Amino acid sequence: MALIEFALSAVVFLTVLCAILDFGYLFYVNLTMQHAVREGARVTSVGRQDLSPTPIPGNPGHNRYDTLIAEMQNQSMGLWTQVSPVVTVRSIDAGGAFVGLPANSAGSGSQIVIISVDCTLPMLTGITSVFFANGKYVFRVSATVRNEAFT
Repeated sequence: MALIEFALSAVVFLTVLCAILDFGYLFYVNLTMQHAVREGARVTSVGRQDLSPTPIPGNPGHNRYDTLIAEMQNQSMGLWTQVSPVVTVRSIDAGGAFVGLPANSAGSGSQIVIISVDCTLPMLTGITSVFFANGKYVFRVSATVRNEAFT
């Protein structure tokens, strides 16, 4: 009888424990990625191009976009590759409408830019993955800044 009671209560206990672990991890990753995007936007907006990594082939010179990606990766505390990030940078025109920017661009001086990162995070345990489509938590973090005018 005690074995049956233990088995039933252990299932409930382990389910609750896994849910606590998964949801704690989800909130941690979400907040960390929000911080990374905010810091990347801040550094990019003030024109700290000296922080950008070695330029990628076909993209000579340092620019705001390289700086943005490098700072977000740096501030993500190793989570950047785990969340499969998709970075989108848009601007707002004079009429208040969203305008897409060219690829590998983070806008120009005095331009308002919205930096969004779509993330897909696999769950830690299989127990709570049934509550999410394909067992993955999909979320978006973003920041809006006005780029400083500099050359």
